[in-house]
Amino acid sequence: MKFSSMIPLALALAAATALAVCCPGAMAQERGGDPLGKLAHCFDDGEFRVASMDRLPATKRFREVATVAGTAQVSTADGYRMLLHQRSKAPLVNLKLEKSADGRFEQDRGAVLAHMELFSDSRTDHAQELQVSTRDGVEVMALNKSRIDAGGPLSFYSFAHQGSGTIGTAYILSQPEAVREFNTYDEYASLRDRFVGKLVRCMAQQDGTPKG
Repeated sequence: MKFSSMIPLALALAAATALAVCCPGAMAQERGGDPLGKLAHCFDDGEFRVASMDRLPATKRFREVATVAGTAQVSTADGYRMLLHQRSKAPLVNLKLEKSADGRFEQDRGAVLAHMELFSDSRTDHAQELQVSTRDGVEVMALNKSRIDAGGPLSFYSFAHQGSGTIGTAYILSQPEAVREFNTYDEYASLRDRFVGKLVRCMAQQDGTPKG
């Protein structure tokens, strides 16, 4: 699986988000709480705006990811799917926020990292190798392309916050040139880093200790 194969994946995620927004009855919730509610509203103020937000149905308990060892599951005790814009009408970020099931965070985090490593191992010429860092207790796994004209998502990020048992996934998209928010790679990198910094700060401020 190549980094460029994220194109149909990102589009599929966007389509799923749009379907849920237009058909809210199909996504009715039966949960008593909303552990990710505060995090989902991280972008209510500032330069990024939420174009659509869809809470996962209560029956959605996991998603599958590809790894070198085969398919792995990432638990989803709760979750949101969001599309973020800046000034343009074109979406900029396709974002997933997920709460791990009790006792599953470390397994979920390992599956997400293995998924990122698979992309890194099969990356194309314009994709950089996987970079992993920790900021304010949030593990940040990053795959970036080195050109803004390389096509498809320009960046693929995963976030893991052990303190709250939360997993985040972000595809930062390549917008059509006519409505693009950036003209150079440096401008793109600055915009990307501001988004990542905002999300990391919000994830680090979450309450709650996971049970495992």
